[in-house]
Amino acid sequence: MRKTVFAGVLMFLAIYSSPGQNMINRPAIREMRWSGNYELYIFLSDDSTIVLNTKDLPHAQNLLEGSHQDQLTLLPVGLDNGYVHFLQKQAGAGIPSDTAGKSARPVTLWSSLHESLGGGYVHFIHCLQYALETGYLDLKSPLMKRPETKWRPRPATETWKRTRKWEYYTPDNQKYAIKEYRLQQHEGKAEVLAGIPEEMISAFLNTSDRDYEKMEQKKNFRKKAEIDLIRLLLGSPYLGKVQISYIRTMVMKSVTQFSAFRLPAVIIMDEYNAAVVMSLDERGYRVEQIVFSDDSRLDAETRLGRIQAINNFTAEINQRNNQVFENRLKKYFGK
Repeated sequence: MRKTVFAGVLMFLAIYSSPGQNMINRPAIREMRWSGNYELYIFLSDDSTIVLNTKDLPHAQNLLEGSHQDQLTLLPVGLDNGYVHFLQKQAGAGIPSDTAGKSARPVTLWSSLHESLGGGYVHFIHCLQYALETGYLDLKSPLMKRPETKWRPRPATETWKRTRKWEYYTPDNQKYAIKEYRLQQHEGKAEVLAGIPEEMISAFLNTSDRDYEKMEQKKNFRKKAEIDLIRLLLGSPYLGKVQISYIRTMVMKSVTQFSAFRLPAVIIMDEYNAAVVMSLDERGYRVEQIVFSDDSRLDAETRLGRIQAINNFTAEINQRNNQVFENRLKKYFGK
């Protein structure tokens, strides 16, 4: 029996599926088909059908507007089944203990997560954001709370001056977060946000505490996660081993339980009249399936040319993101 499920229902399942639920593969896409009224039908291997309004889907042109060579291109996609399986194996294998040689090096949020996530900086950002969006990672968890104390270093250190009013190890309101951002910018030490898209930083700077509260009230988890991601990165230089361990644990829990109920990520490429299903695997973004709105009028050569152009577009994004990743390592991590 065929089941037709509309996007709103699936989004509800994606957000509210039980965190303890065992991960199962998302059903494979058997076929995609455009209709004449801006609807895209996705037929899955389990005989269910997803109906999406193409007007509500992200468009590639809008995603790339204002992007720069020194910034990541972040696409709103989910994790590939193969990548989730890789992460499950990583989680099952555990984290090797530090050797004597490694123990002398300071543990950073990046080094801790990269050991488990693999990939590049785009994987680091996507997985952090997913953990925040699903609620696995809570920046106001008791483990993220700073101890209450009247102690103060003498002489007072710059770190103590900047964080003494913070209740948590990351800035817990927009006033503190934006102040920390301004200070890091002024000091030329804003490397923690190196590569983050300009539009994401701009949205952060234009979000007040009242706006943030509205995001929570309206359950706008994605936008809230973007703000929390920047707060976390700004606070990352002040994290201790306990906080880093907590963050790593919750990120791995979230990605290894990546919900099979999440919608396939579809991006509209108007230039090619194409709807493209994409995901993130170990190497970067990949194209899963393509359907053209004018497919019946295309000859074989034109169709293959468009497919090649879309694959080249994806490869260029991955190449740019890898370059951002390498530049970040050289500049910030000293590798």
